Amino acid sequence: MERIATALLRIVRHEVVDAGGRRRPVTLVVSHGGAMAVGVTALCALDTRFVSTHLLANCQVVELVRGDDGRWTCVAWAGERPPVRG
Repeated sequence: MERIATALLRIVRHEVVDAGGRRRPVTLVVSHGGAMAVGVTALCALDTRFVSTHLLANCQVVELVRGDDGRWTCVAWAGERPPVRG
């Protein structure tokens, strides 16, 4: 998963200002739903049962946020907040 995280950091091109006034990098990645499921599940420690029952259809969006500690969090999975492994 380090490879995925490194690739994401390399392609960050834009920044937005969040509600707290902090600049945050924004990246758009287009990929196959199956590849996204595997990569994001591992990168963000998502609950595999959730991912396996919420398959991504064409054009659905998965939103990740990189925290100040460098960890990635999945804040949206096709419009839902996915659970993490406990």
